[in-house]
Order: sequence, then C-alpha cells, then structure tokens
Amino acid sequence: MSLPRFVLLDNSLIEVGGHFLKHAVCLLKAAALADLQPVLATNRAFEQREAVPPGWLVYPIFRYTALDPYSSFSAQPEKGIAAQSRTGLPLFLKHCLGRRKRIRSFAASCDRLFGEIGLEQDDHVCLPFCTELSLLGVLKYLNRCPDAANATWHLYYHSSCLQGRPADWAAQERQANVMKQALQQAEQLAEQGRLRFYATTPHVCDSLNQLSQVPFRYLPFPVEVDRQASSTDRPLGSPLRLMLGGQPRAEKGVTDRAEYVSSLWNRGLSSGKLQLRMQQEPGTPPLEVPQNVQHGLLYNEPSPVVFAPYPLCADGYREFLESADVGLLMYDGEAYYSRISSVMLELLCSGIPVIVPAGCWMGEIVAEANARYLERVSQLWQPMPVDGMPQVSQTERQSAVERITGPDPQCGQFETGVTRIPHGASVWCPRFYWTGPESPGTYLRLDVLQTDCHGNTVKRWTMVLHRSAGTSLSSALFALHTQARTIHWSVSDAYANVAAPQGQMNSRFFSRPTAVPSGAIGLVAVDRTQVPELVTEIMAHYEHYRQVAGVYGAKLAARHTVAKHMSQLLRCDAENLCNEIGERHCA
Repeated sequence: MSLPRFVLLDNSLIEVGGHFLKHAVCLLKAAALADLQPVLATNRAFEQREAVPPGWLVYPIFRYTALDPYSSFSAQPEKGIAAQSRTGLPLFLKHCLGRRKRIRSFAASCDRLFGEIGLEQDDHVCLPFCTELSLLGVLKYLNRCPDAANATWHLYYHSSCLQGRPADWAAQERQANVMKQALQQAEQLAEQGRLRFYATTPHVCDSLNQLSQVPFRYLPFPVEVDRQASSTDRPLGSPLRLMLGGQPRAEKGVTDRAEYVSSLWNRGLSSGKLQLRMQQEPGTPPLEVPQNVQHGLLYNEPSPVVFAPYPLCADGYREFLESADVGLLMYDGEAYYSRISSVMLELLCSGIPVIVPAGCWMGEIVAEANARYLERVSQLWQPMPVDGMPQVSQTERQSAVERITGPDPQCGQFETGVTRIPHGASVWCPRFYWTGPESPGTYLRLDVLQTDCHGNTVKRWTMVLHRSAGTSLSSALFALHTQARTIHWSVSDAYANVAAPQGQMNSRFFSRPTAVPSGAIGLVAVDRTQVPELVTEIMAHYEHYRQVAGVYGAKLAARHTVAKHMSQLLRCDAENLCNEIGERHCA
C-alpha cells in the first residue's frame, strides 16, 4: 500500500533566492518524517533540481507566479473614482483578461498534475504562498474535478489583499470585493474541512477574516536555524557585523543602503568597529557615497562593507545569516504592517538582536519584548521623588510645545505635558495607559524634548508605541542628558491625522550608576534617520542585547519548528492555533 502524499504547489518557486525553495524543502522533509510521500510542483522556470533531495517527485508545471500585477495582493490601494477613470476601459479589459488567463492556467496545471499522479482522500495539498488568483485557480479545478476535494487542501497566506494599515482599508473596496467573491465560492468546502485557510500573522488573519465566513487561522511560519552555529562568538577585536537583511528590493530598503553607509561612517565603519554586510544582485551599480567614504571603502582593512551575491545557495545563505551580530531590517513599515519578515524570524530564532521599523508587525514583536524587559528591570529600581519640584512657566511650556508640534498645531491632534527632572536622575520611564477601545493598527507617537536650565534643547527623541496584546500599558525608556532639567512631551496618532489615542501618561525617574540599555532583543526605529543612534546604542550594550536575544530566541525557535508547523497542518489543531493568536509570535 502506497503512502499518502503531501503535494506542495508553489507557482512562484523559480530559483534559490527568497524563501520559496527553502520553505518548500523544509515542509516536504517534515512531511516525509510524518510518513507522507513528498511531491513538489513548481513554476516551469524552476531548474534547481540539485537543491531538491533525490527521489522526490518534482513537476515544473505552473506558467505564472503568484504575485504579479494582475493579483489584488500586489495592487496599490485605490485613490477614489479619479484613479479608476484614469485606468480606462482598454486597460480594464486587459486586466480582466490577464486575471482570467492566470486562473485558467493554474487550474489547467492542477488538472495535468493530478491527472498524472492522481489524488486520494488521505492526500494533502499545500499552497504555501497564496493569493486570490491561486485560490480561484484551485476552485476552478475542484469544480471541474470534484473528487479532488476529497483530499485536504491547505492554503497559507503571507499577506493580505488589503494594503497598509487598517485606516487605509476602507479605500480599497475593489481589492476587498475580489477576495470576498473568491472566499464566498470557497465557503462550502471550508465548512466541510476540505479547504483550510491559514495566515502567517494575526494581523493578516484580522484583515482576511472580515471579508467572509471562511476562517483564517494563525499558523506560525516555520523557521529552521542552527542555534549552535549562530551562537559562535565573534573573534576578539573584530568589527560588529551589521547585516542588512532581506532580498534587495525597494520595500526592503535597498535604495537606502548608501545612506546607511554614510550615516554610520563616523559611528564605527571608518574605525573598524563596525562592518556592514549585505546581499547584492549582479550588475548593481556602486554605492553613491561621499569621496572620503568611497576611499575608505576601497582601502580600509577590515573592509567596512562586505557584499554577498544574491541569490545564494542554501549553504551560502546559512553562512551569511550566521555571520551577523545584529540585523538591520528597515523595511517599509506601511507595506509590512501585517506581514512577517522571515529573515527577522531567522535572526531572532538564532539569538541575534535586530533593528526594525515601527508601525508594523515587525516593530510590535520587538517592542513587546522590550516593554516586558523595561517593566521587569524598573521594578528592581527605586523611583525618585518628584514632589516639590519647581513649576514650569507658561512661557517656557509654550516655547517647548512649539518646538515639538510646530507653531500652529491642529487643535485636538496633540496632547502635551511637561515635567521637571529631579536632581541626579539619569533615566526617565514614561508609561501610557490606553483607556479608549482597542483599535487595531493605531499607534501612539511620543515626542520627547529635553531642555537645559536656559530652555535650550539638549536632546530630542521620538518613539512609536502600540497597545500590546493583553495589556493596556505601553512603556518606554529615555536616557537623560546630563544638562537636561525639564522634559516636554507630546503624544499624537502616529500615522493618521486624527485626535491622539485616548489614555493617561505618567512617568518615573531613576538614578542609575551606569548607562541602561534601552531595549532587550533589539530596537525599533521611527524612521531611518534614527538608525545611527540605535546602532550606537546596541554597540555600547552588545553583550546585553545578545544575551537577552539568545534566551528569547531559544523559546521562539521552539515555537516555530517545521515539525510543529507540519503537525498543526495535519491535525488542524484549531484550539491550539486560536490560543497562539493572543501570544502574537512573542516568546
């Protein structure tokens, strides 16, 4: 009697770049360990047979990739009726025909594949990177071959058709309707348990669950790392290796690389204390940096910037990842609001601290771990008394407010406050208690201005906070300038021109004998201009960040194993999956 099969359909699998091939091989190895026969169906252009274990059945059969301009998952949010009218009827018809062609092609590829290998009731079919086009292709095939629905189909979504943050979703009616119609066709099969839908983050689940009755369950993305190799200490006296992670493309900050080299040049690159590592595609032009920086890039030893080719084979990518001491992943926070970064998961599971953008899933994961660290250590410190501190004059207060919010802030958009700094204080820990209803995708911008005894600004910093799962408290830590005497702060909605989130602000001051690390497993940047300061912070406290990230990473890696991922797929452990949602990927 032959084994049941685990058939992985990935029409985007073309080359070793990205995580398509690595993800497919990991899943199919886990399937083999679960006594399932691995079968891999890829794009027609796939030629990396040597990267697939011998004996596996491989079928390069799909013509089109999952994410192309015809998918609503790759479309830009609509900008009203004017944008639709500019599209014009010819382009609209071209778009409709292109979508129809891709759906038919996907269904026809399934027809050819399963016509050759067959499909039984005990078989599992997995689509690890799904869009509405692949879903419609599956439904078209199942309508043509209804017996194929006796197998169990697993559809895994890494992103949503709704782009950006929740406040932007209302303007994307067309994208929503396209996916709604696809899901409505799938409702009956989903109710029967033959089609099962998953997403890589709770945010993606939230956006897709509002479209239909089809339930999307959060299923942690599988990560395979060698923690022994990644825990190797860097050689004594060698530079801190800062890895710019991710496939080199615009939404992952590839156009900002020259800026990072220039801004970090005097923060350790020129002196050999810091080294940037990045992947680069063949034919990429040299970085446009100032002449003195260019000279240093050519002649300094060790090299301030190390380039690795893109794409890398599996072993090469693993070595590249293991060479990092810190990960710099300044992706587009709006584009990545709900999406995972598999590179970030790999780094954190390896115990490597990261710097990530605010206002998205990536920033929330780091911020929540950091908030728990701040609450834990601040409980060990004795707060300084603030009673009897001299009052701040109205003139001084107004001057600082204008420096934070501008001379004519919109009424009701900012909440401001001011407090004197107790003598000897070195750390300020503000807390924001959210009192309004929970609103997914709402972030608080906290601007902090430190002034001296003359009212002059001596330090300024901005943070973005979010409402953590299971708590109404957001915490932060600010190191105080030695000349600072007063703190002026303002809170506002970080990404929408609306009233500031409802809540109350309080704070505590502490006197610490030495500098205190600002975070635990990494740091969160409001924008890329903060990167140099955050890199300097991690360099100053690297052993702390690496130790805490190592403990966190061990727990995270245990939750993101390929074996656990496969077990949840095969058992469809709905209760376990739902419980995981509240934990939001945090270890």
